[in-house]
Amino acid sequence: MTIALRKLAAEPAAVVPVLVEAFVDDAAVRMLYPDDRDYRRHFPQFVLAFGGGAFEAGTADRSPGGDGAALWYPPGVEPDGEAIMACLEASVPADRLDRMRAGMELQASLHPHAPHW
Repeated sequence: MTIALRKLAAEPAAVVPVLVEAFVDDAAVRMLYPDDRDYRRHFPQFVLAFGGGAFEAGTADRSPGGDGAALWYPPGVEPDGEAIMACLEASVPADRLDRMRAGMELQASLHPHAPHW
């Protein structure tokens, strides 16, 4: 079976709510925002901070039915680390933020260096 994906919306207003719902049970995200109210209040800003480059590059996609979305970074385009950290520092308590930093350092050490999507 082939699933045809086509770009429908690159606008944050169409993509961010889909991603908020998609990550509602994600263990790593919920470590940052275990309280549902905090998650729904702060995670949309995190998505915008993390995915801003994808919106700017025109590589934020939404499925035809609007029930799926993806933020793609083309080679040479990276998330804005400063914007991400500013968002997290404003919304995550220090103890959780320290654990998250350790995880981000590990991820950075495993990140490919060759151009990739």
